[in-house]
Amino acid sequence: MKFEPIFAYCKIEREKLKSKSGLILLPDGADKRNAKGFGILVAAGDTASDVIKTLVGKRVLFKEFAGSWVEIEGEQTFVCHEEDILGVVQD
Repeated sequence: MKFEPIFAYCKIEREKLKSKSGLILLPDGADKRNAKGFGILVAAGDTASDVIKTLVGKRVLFKEFAGSWVEIEGEQTFVCHEEDILGVVQD
């Protein structure tokens, strides 16, 4: 099943939490809770602003407590409102 956001919501592919050493064991789900607020903007809803729509495919920064994890047919998807996106991150 394919998920497309509606209204001003955005679908973001979040970055995984990277472990710097093999000494700390993280519980299941910690990678979601503790991941940095970066990700690739995958899709924007139909009423999202034109500025947000131009950011699709780019790495963005979003607010720390923004968005929700939604499970659709066993796949975890992160969705947030366009107002929670703070800007583009350039490497």
